[in-house]
Amino acid sequence: MTLHRGTKQLPTMVSSLAVALRGKRLRVWRTISHSGGYCPCMDMLPRVVPPRLAPDDGLRDWGADEAAPPQMPVRRMWSQGRAAIRGTAPARRLAATVAGAAADGGYAFAGWEFSAKRDGLTEARTEVRWDDPRAGRVHAAVMVRGLPDGRDDEMTCEWAVVADAEHGWRWDMQSPCTRLRLVGEEFADPAGFEVSDDVLYWSLHLWDDEDVDDLVGRLGDPERNIALIVVDIGSDDPEAASHGIFPGVCTLALVEEESRQVLNRLLPQRPVPSCGVRYLPAPVLPGTSDQRFGNGNARRRATYQRLVDDALAARAAAEPVGLAAEAVTLLPAPREDAGGLRRRVWRLEQELAEARRERAEAERTRQRAEIRADAALARAERLAADLAARPEPEPEVDADARRDALERRLAEVVADRDVYAEALEIAEEERDRAVRQRGLLAVRLARLAPQTEIEEETGTQDVPDDFRTLIAEAARFTTLILDDLDRTVAATLDGYPKATVWRRKTWDALATLDAYAAAKQRAREQDVTAVPHLSDVHAFIRGGGDGALISANVVALGESDTVDADPRYRNARMFRVRPATQPTGIAYFAAHIKIDGPRPPAPRLHFYDDTDGATGRIYVGHIGPHLPTSRTN
Repeated sequence: MTLHRGTKQLPTMVSSLAVALRGKRLRVWRTISHSGGYCPCMDMLPRVVPPRLAPDDGLRDWGADEAAPPQMPVRRMWSQGRAAIRGTAPARRLAATVAGAAADGGYAFAGWEFSAKRDGLTEARTEVRWDDPRAGRVHAAVMVRGLPDGRDDEMTCEWAVVADAEHGWRWDMQSPCTRLRLVGEEFADPAGFEVSDDVLYWSLHLWDDEDVDDLVGRLGDPERNIALIVVDIGSDDPEAASHGIFPGVCTLALVEEESRQVLNRLLPQRPVPSCGVRYLPAPVLPGTSDQRFGNGNARRRATYQRLVDDALAARAAAEPVGLAAEAVTLLPAPREDAGGLRRRVWRLEQELAEARRERAEAERTRQRAEIRADAALARAERLAADLAARPEPEPEVDADARRDALERRLAEVVADRDVYAEALEIAEEERDRAVRQRGLLAVRLARLAPQTEIEEETGTQDVPDDFRTLIAEAARFTTLILDDLDRTVAATLDGYPKATVWRRKTWDALATLDAYAAAKQRAREQDVTAVPHLSDVHAFIRGGGDGALISANVVALGESDTVDADPRYRNARMFRVRPATQPTGIAYFAAHIKIDGPRPPAPRLHFYDDTDGATGRIYVGHIGPHLPTSRTN
């Protein structure tokens, strides 16, 4: 049983309402009257009073539109199915039908290219171009192919059309299937649903069981590629549903209350709401799901318009199947236009804004934890100083008890300090993750590239498993100089439990230094001067420079006065540089990046910024445990 307009002979068909043309076609609605029964005319009140829906009824409401991203134009649509063409050489007869449609419409027709398959069946392909008042310039590829004899159904050939539109496809445009006369009772999708530019009427309560079971089976057929909008005609404004047809993509079916009840008993998981709508997407298209709407949305034109647009978008996102997969090779690959770029930019901006919010929240959490840790540490130091300064008490009976109480209090304060220190460490890790994500999103937004490409380009996708390999692979950062970097010292960090985290942070620090130096080189090549955010790496990170993967809070451009003034500490930070940078061949590497907090070994990365000097690059002199200070000694 092929599901066409005249699926079952109805007792009486009475014309009721003429639906608006809407730039596509004049569609006449019919109402169904049964002998001796009630005639539910479309301009009368519904036979079934629409229920007052509860807030949790599961029905979608498209009344108020939420903020949405810029719409991506659906540049390409495709459709494919089978046709029951009578007579000899059915494929050639179908090709003649398409050629006649092109001639009558004044389209640019390339002519058919015929070929014979191994099994003797005829195959033909062609290209057609026309101008549409809404879609703009349309370029379509069409293929037809004969089917072998002896099939159970009446289908004699298969067909496919793939069409690209200059301005994209929407609900209010004429379907390529209509343009090329691939509509009507002779044409159906692989599941047997008619490619129709008119309404389907399902009177299931009048059908025999075999036909009803056949309909249910076709609804669940995985090869069905036409979406179905099933409407209960109890709605008192069915004219709105006239916008739910796009031949070859989306078809509209009307059911009466009795038929709706029969359908709901057979499909309890996919019920049609009373006086409402059930949207059944094409199973052949992945990523689509059923939707249902109550009477309020069933009366809105926007509901059906959006469903058709969703069906077009789902079809454009899916790879063509069947003969359409061969027809698509006749068209050039679609190019991404300004609309697509705007949508990608919008998405990246949303992700970047979310990353910035997460970073700000992580920074506030870190600051609160740092304040609490400092307060706990100050309390512990004051208590320790108080105990140390307190004179030895005279021997008393309760001296031991008092000492035990003071020791317990000191232990409690130290425990509080440890808890806050751990909270601070967790907050800093969350902040570092947010900063890194913001940096990657900033690069993606600047270059409009997928995240995997940016990670591969910035070297942040995979981190080596040890520090020796990390330093060797850091050679990819062309703006960094690692000539005198001691790999043995760096390798000592591999023995700690947090070595994996430290390697990630070290790699991000090197990538950030490289991004800063590269940005400065580009500015110099473009003869751009007085760029505030390129004055130093700290300003570069603060300014949100592309590729900044670490927080500015972990960057120090100098050492303390104690370190600067003490020869022991200063000499520990002297590393080799090239004579073009310093004639002596050594320089003071005071600038450093904190790889982790103050707990030993407190790893650090020391660097020398020569981006304004002879090399225009950055020296990395030390990666390893904290260099000596008055505290470490």
